[in-house]
Amino acid sequence: AQRWSRLCPTARFQFGFQERDGTAEATSLLHGILRHAVSAPRSIAVAVLDVAKAFDSVNHGTLLRAAEANGAPPLLLRLLASSYSRTTTFILGTEVRCQRGVRQGDPLSPLLFNCALSEAINYSDRQLGFDLAGTTVDSIAYADDLVLFAESPLRLQQRLDGLANGLSLAGMVLNSAKCASFYVQALGKEKSACLHPCEVSIGGSVLRSLGPLDTFKYLGVPFSYRGKVTVGHRPILAGMLDELSRAPLKPQQRVSLLKRHLLPSILHELILGAVHRNTLKRLDTQVRQSVRRWLRLPSDTPAAFLHAPVNDGGLGVPCLAVLVPFAKRRRLDSVLASKEPAVRAAATVPSALSGVRLAAQPVRLGHSVLASKEDARVYWKSALYSSADGRPLAAFAKSACASYWLSSPVRVFPWLYLRGIQLRAGVLSTKSRRNRRTGSTDILCRGQCGQPETLFHILQCCQLTHQARVWRHNQVMKLLASKLVKRGHEVLVEPHIPEGQTYRKPDIVLCAESGITVVDIAVAGEDLMETVYAGKIRHYSTVEVQDNLRRILGRPVGFPIAHEPAIFSSRGALHPRSEARLRLLGLSTLDLSDLCLTVVRGSLKAYDVYMRGAGGCVNR
Repeated sequence: AQRWSRLCPTARFQFGFQERDGTAEATSLLHGILRHAVSAPRSIAVAVLDVAKAFDSVNHGTLLRAAEANGAPPLLLRLLASSYSRTTTFILGTEVRCQRGVRQGDPLSPLLFNCALSEAINYSDRQLGFDLAGTTVDSIAYADDLVLFAESPLRLQQRLDGLANGLSLAGMVLNSAKCASFYVQALGKEKSACLHPCEVSIGGSVLRSLGPLDTFKYLGVPFSYRGKVTVGHRPILAGMLDELSRAPLKPQQRVSLLKRHLLPSILHELILGAVHRNTLKRLDTQVRQSVRRWLRLPSDTPAAFLHAPVNDGGLGVPCLAVLVPFAKRRRLDSVLASKEPAVRAAATVPSALSGVRLAAQPVRLGHSVLASKEDARVYWKSALYSSADGRPLAAFAKSACASYWLSSPVRVFPWLYLRGIQLRAGVLSTKSRRNRRTGSTDILCRGQCGQPETLFHILQCCQLTHQARVWRHNQVMKLLASKLVKRGHEVLVEPHIPEGQTYRKPDIVLCAESGITVVDIAVAGEDLMETVYAGKIRHYSTVEVQDNLRRILGRPVGFPIAHEPAIFSSRGALHPRSEARLRLLGLSTLDLSDLCLTVVRGSLKAYDVYMRGAGGCVNR
């Protein structure tokens, strides 16, 4: 198929199934022609056509004849004839030979269909088109999506009759109920154009004639007789978000559907259609409001947390104000670089230049001008890390496994997903955080610690949460030990190693033929992870501790001992060196994600204990 496609002469204005940006070129060409006809002005009659079940109804004989006419070698022709002659199916036990339709999944089918359709279009007079920059554009086709041009309704009727005849010979027929037409007549003296009824028919059925307020869609992009039209995207998106909000779904399912289905479903129309930058910003506002409501996030949750990539600590919700302009610019570049002169001319006609200028405008976020999507990522990341709540999230950019539960939340309970995101964003309610809005002077810890009540203090320092922090540590230790045992390691949990008048008690010691591995677990603040990592190594690497450890395990003097601390942050990040070392011990990304999620559960328990225990309640 690839070798023949290089030699097969496809129709000039057939944009489907080719190595080009066919949808962008076809819609740009149609827009340029309509804009030029209205503003020049030039008379033009247009028919937007739908071929009924084109791929299922084309004759096999037409396919073979079209392939031969377009230079298919004899060996390929024999292969095609043999393949299509043996196409059968069974209906109620009776074998039925298929005489129509292209083979689904066959890489040759798109080429064969294009050749057959081009043969049918040739039955209409291809000289009766619209002149654009010295080129006669008789039609625009994207597979079976057709637009026919002529100078008047009479000429358009001639072309439709010829096309209907050609299609009937190929076994295809136009669906008049889904076709439409319109006629823009140039008024020479007034130097303007007006829309007239276009009385054309197919097989005796009169086509719907578009009025001044009517629109039609071509390749998913809305058009009127004046070209691309601006659609009210805000109520459309609001309806989709409301439907998603009312559906009986888990919060992680809503976020996943938003990112993978809802927003991608409107991208095509936003990118190829007409939309203003301010509209995109308003659409982003609608999306952020819905996400905050689904995840029960406060209104002052940073927008950077919602839009920053998951691996950088955010939620990875697409930002339309960035995504759409860059995509528009990329698609416009492909149109301007088209090999077809008419496409390039249509994109640069004076009346269509407003869209080009809009796409060429710089993309701005805040006071920054962005040159690429990578610049947008850097912007969101820096904005997140410079915020009061998001600064600790810089540790997540270095921890590949810490965000796995967020990007693949299938195994996460909804309550844990919601509260884990609130912990990750740093928006759990504290006196210090509320003080930003209220200006209250009472920000001290309710546990009488004399320290400001911050999330870090609650999760790492407060005396009220000591037992909860011990529980968090022990849960991580037990889970890590069980996973290492499943990987076939010989594991000792909390062995007592003498040192002077006291002893050391590492969490986990692994014994192997090649050496001893000491794994001690700690949960620290994000800014202290590196310090704690180095401190753990110093703590257990003294000569006396290592000699006593070898003696306890019955290993000779000088037997190698490796120290691999497992350092987590209170929000669930994992130190990058700890992650690398644990992977060498056989743990998978899923295993490491489970450990991070266990830390998150422990931190949430500590927060709940503080909120229940502060003020005189029993510390649990």
